[in-house]
Amino acid sequence: MGIIRTNQIKQKLKQKQPVFDVRITILDPELVEIAGMAGVDTIWVDGEHTNFNWERAQSCVLAAELHGITPILRPTELPGYREYMIQRALNIGFQGMVVTGIRSPADIQGILDIMKFPPQGKRGIGEGRVFERAGEQVHQGPEILQALNNEIFTAVLIESVAGVNTIDEICAIEGVDAVGLGHRDYALDAGLPDFSMGQEGMQSALRTINAAARRHGKAWFGDGSSIESFKRAAAEGALLFSIGRETKVWQKTCKNVAQYRQIRGFS
Repeated sequence: MGIIRTNQIKQKLKQKQPVFDVRITILDPELVEIAGMAGVDTIWVDGEHTNFNWERAQSCVLAAELHGITPILRPTELPGYREYMIQRALNIGFQGMVVTGIRSPADIQGILDIMKFPPQGKRGIGEGRVFERAGEQVHQGPEILQALNNEIFTAVLIESVAGVNTIDEICAIEGVDAVGLGHRDYALDAGLPDFSMGQEGMQSALRTINAAARRHGKAWFGDGSSIESFKRAAAEGALLFSIGRETKVWQKTCKNVAQYRQIRGFS
């Protein structure tokens, strides 16, 4: 491994290649290993809605590095602790963030300041795997810090009407690599009747976000949970695709038991 680990997400997006993620809520490096052997590009570790553990998270990062996967984190939105999570996660080897709760350009700029070394941000230099890997070279000049900055991936999930209304300004910010819609929280904020993706209020928000991404040359998320949805989103220009959450895949498999019982005539 080189001094600075290449971010596979950013490399593939530059080449207009699709990027596939699997979302991890159970912090198990064996799940990451399975994803890597299957050809997944990135794991998206949920640090907001799960029983998060730093030691298990670092084990997942190590497994990701071993299998050529880019590890990214979705930190909590809790003020103060979010900033702590971002700094610690980057120091142990996470290569990007999926940030939520962003309602304005100022919100995401504040996050980018934490993620990037000067002059692009205000991140400090200290102990941690990233610095140990770079060794003394991290202190030899700003070009090393700039190279580290270049390998950080930042995606913004818009979950509010205010975020949709300011999406053009958000996409215009240097350091924002991708945008998407956090549809459940958006539905609640917008007063939509349910979480269905097909309703006009949801589709209107999606169109606005994706159009802003196109204008500013940023990537956006598409649905990769099925072949049909992947083809549809890819035809529209999406390059980032989530194939699902590990618990959903497991749930789908377990539900087959009911079908098996019916096939054999058992209730």
